[in-house]
Amino acid sequence: MANFRGDVNQNGMPRTKHPNINKLTNIRTNPYSLQPGNICDFEPRTINQSAQELFPADFHMGIDKSNVPTYQTPLPDELFHFDSFMPFRTLPKTLFGIRVTVLKDATLLGFRVHHYLCDGASRGQAIKAYRDIIAGKQIATSILLPDTPLSKLLQKEVMSPLPSGIRTEDTPYLYPNEKYQLGVRPWIHFLGHATYRTVGAKLGIYGMKSKVRFIHLPGPTIEHWRSECQNDLRKAKVDVPTLSKLDIVLAWFLKVRCLQAKHRNYSLTFVQTSMSHVPPDNSSLVFRCSFSYRFALRTPGPSEVYLNNSIYEMMVHWDSLQVFQDSSLGSLAMVIRRSVLCNKQPEIIKANVEFHEEHFADFVAPTPSRLPIVTSWTAFEHNGLDFSAALIGGQEGSTGEGKVVFTQPKVEFPLGIILDGAFVLKDGSGGYWILANLSQTGWKGHNQ
Repeated sequence: MANFRGDVNQNGMPRTKHPNINKLTNIRTNPYSLQPGNICDFEPRTINQSAQELFPADFHMGIDKSNVPTYQTPLPDELFHFDSFMPFRTLPKTLFGIRVTVLKDATLLGFRVHHYLCDGASRGQAIKAYRDIIAGKQIATSILLPDTPLSKLLQKEVMSPLPSGIRTEDTPYLYPNEKYQLGVRPWIHFLGHATYRTVGAKLGIYGMKSKVRFIHLPGPTIEHWRSECQNDLRKAKVDVPTLSKLDIVLAWFLKVRCLQAKHRNYSLTFVQTSMSHVPPDNSSLVFRCSFSYRFALRTPGPSEVYLNNSIYEMMVHWDSLQVFQDSSLGSLAMVIRRSVLCNKQPEIIKANVEFHEEHFADFVAPTPSRLPIVTSWTAFEHNGLDFSAALIGGQEGSTGEGKVVFTQPKVEFPLGIILDGAFVLKDGSGGYWILANLSQTGWKGHNQ
């Protein structure tokens, strides 16, 4: 949601030039680029209400106000995308969909793009291009990658050397033969599980009814958790690289519900885990999350950006549910960090990309997981993106008007399939938002 407080014109747009979406692309041959034409579905509308009248919610909740995790119900997706939803969640016919809803004191921007065309980072570039078009600025040319397998475009040099004590040979679930099963039978089993989960979510069978909530984690709290985890691992004489804030956020979401004392006492008390209601067992546990290898691709030319999907599924492994339940927050974050570092190695990236190129038309089923699937939207700063230059008389960064204050992510699965999962994105102020879709059982740890 971009907080536009400028005037709007009769078309319901901020009072600027009407955007020419086709400027997003130029005609090229090799590398290919999208061609001007009917590639974008654009519709504006005006609602004569304020944001608080339409949806009473505090989009700054937790930011600069709280030192503890806070929870909020998301907005209806129809507010952003109104008439762009397809029957049975089938794919739209255009590559891009943009919906603009102008309120008295805010503007809602709904962007939609095919995931097979581009990932989150490329979608962010398209959003920036849209912003710059309506601000009258020059934009980079969006091009597709050359017509050659992505595995041939990977850089061979090691850009992230492994720290001492971490080896790919000791880290399971890096290579595709461990992560995926080929064939109709495992694919039908996976599809059957997804269908059962979807039906259970809609009917509320055995605590499977889904609930979607935002969780906000303040920046200072995450920093304190990270410092405590880093120190605890050092005291245990574990040779550990620097944990990232995202490592801590993922570990917290998977593992623990934290209670903080009042005010600025950040002491962690682990009182309930997201899997504590499940009896411990010795079967292995796998966490599935997105991994971007965009950094390993060759860079585009000057004033060009690649539109591509450079994501594959990273899997993080624990020997058993018992090990997972007994692990500290720092230990879980360390396992996640180790998997990230190993996945950054050229041979691991190449093996995963080649597997998907070779089997793109085959039946491929991922390893089942009892943990929610997480997608990171942290590569692009959605919150805090500045649209102020698109306002009449506006100048970039001049005031607080035109700044994006809230982002609500969404991925549509065909036929409305529901899977337990979450999106993680930055809040623009050092903290993180998690938008989680979990079953009633999955929310137990957060409700303690």
